[in-house]
Amino acid sequence: MLPMQFSVDYNVSVHGAFSHNGYRFIMANSITLISNLTEFENYTRQEWSWFERELVYAAEQREQIIVSHHHLPFEFTEDEPDSYWTFPNRVRGKYLDLIKQYNVHHILVGHRHETKNIYPTDNSFTIYVVAGTARFFDDNGFGINYFDVSSPDSATGVNQTYVHLQGITHMKRSLGLPNGCPDIFFSQSCCEEQGGGNIEK
Repeated sequence: MLPMQFSVDYNVSVHGAFSHNGYRFIMANSITLISNLTEFENYTRQEWSWFERELVYAAEQREQIIVSHHHLPFEFTEDEPDSYWTFPNRVRGKYLDLIKQYNVHHILVGHRHETKNIYPTDNSFTIYVVAGTARFFDDNGFGINYFDVSSPDSATGVNQTYVHLQGITHMKRSLGLPNGCPDIFFSQSCCEEQGGGNIEK
């Protein structure tokens, strides 16, 4: 579903931000940020404007910034060729300039279906990739990252822990697949209807 259609159908924003404990969490819509489709031009321009306003606001409030979105800014090097997984070069430089300008040290992403950390050449920030709960292409399984933001210094004080979600049962359509889709979001009644097992808490 296209991002703007999602917002129309469900009456919710496809981006958002909130503050907690001196941190500003900015959740951008990377699908719109990286689009070069003519019909998306207004949405893409608005998304970039919103993203930059959020960075400015956080800086004015003297908040530490954590950014989250779907696509990886890059996977190996900042100047790598375009790929399906990453921001294209035509906008990657603009994005990375903003990340460095506003001293963002933590970027949370998915999309790659692997769990790993990625670093720029100057080690000024970390990109945390997690397979989440869709599919995984590595040996790390399904999981989530926990972040401790009790420190006032995001550069050195944020602690991150990857937690492997063990013992997850799979949906009927994924039975027999080691990298299928877990049923952790199913309701109890849904599971019972399908003859499923317990829901993971």
